[in-house]
Amino acid sequence: MTTPAFGSGETLSPAVGTATVAALAVGRTAIGADHAGNVWFAGAHDLVRLEDSKLTALQFGDGCVFTGIAAGPPGIVYFATSAGLVRFAGGVFTLLRSDRLAAGVAHLAASATGVVAFTAAERIAICDGAELRVLVPGGDFPPDLSITCVGFDAVDELVIGAAGAVALRRDGTWMVIRGLDATSSFAPTIDEIASSPGVVWLASPGGVYEYRGGTFALHRTERPVVCLCVDDDELWLGMRAGGLGRLRAGELSVFQPGGTLLPHEDVTDLVRGSDGRIWVLAGGAIAVIREGEIERLPG
Repeated sequence: MTTPAFGSGETLSPAVGTATVAALAVGRTAIGADHAGNVWFAGAHDLVRLEDSKLTALQFGDGCVFTGIAAGPPGIVYFATSAGLVRFAGGVFTLLRSDRLAAGVAHLAASATGVVAFTAAERIAICDGAELRVLVPGGDFPPDLSITCVGFDAVDELVIGAAGAVALRRDGTWMVIRGLDATSSFAPTIDEIASSPGVVWLASPGGVYEYRGGTFALHRTERPVVCLCVDDDELWLGMRAGGLGRLRAGELSVFQPGGTLLPHEDVTDLVRGSDGRIWVLAGGAIAVIREGEIERLPG
């Protein structure tokens, strides 16, 4: 059973100014899109929000390092930071605190309806926009997992990635699946989770696992996969020092700098905006995918 653990909150007051496209060219740490159609770009101690064609800069103090962005319910955005979980709602940034959680948020993910899950040390917490709840291992999810990431399937059930395993819930019952690749003695670490109807995608050092109909298939890559983005019937994937990949009908295409406008071979974050554009974080710089083509940032 989950236990309310909202705790106290601290209002953060960033310095607000106007940003330029040049401010997005280097030093970004994460990207995200909210339900209002805005795109957010995180730096170490700052955020830039793209609202229509307007860029707004928000500068925070040195004690708040941004590492992740996830859309909550309409009107709410969450940010993973070194100081904890930050919520943006009603124009106000609030650092949420709980005496049951470590300060830093390690991994942050959102469901399609805006429920957010995150990890802090070996804990998992869920936030639905009104309440922050810390989950109990052995009660709310399986114990003895070396947790690496969290995500959701297409019906908003929590999925837990771990070292050498993945935990999924079906019909109210948790399943822990190990030995995902029967052809290898290597136990993969799951680093990112994405979903589409009937499918759960798992990023790993050896490629992308496709979980469909109760079975796994591995789409192998030459470099570790660290981020995923579903785009209708395609899956885009970012690789550590391996460029950008697109999985379409089981066939993998790879895009590298040189010959494309991808700014760097180290792709670390991907997000699909409400207008269908996919935003790419590569080497700290930003690119855009529009209708399958990599483009420069909009001017």
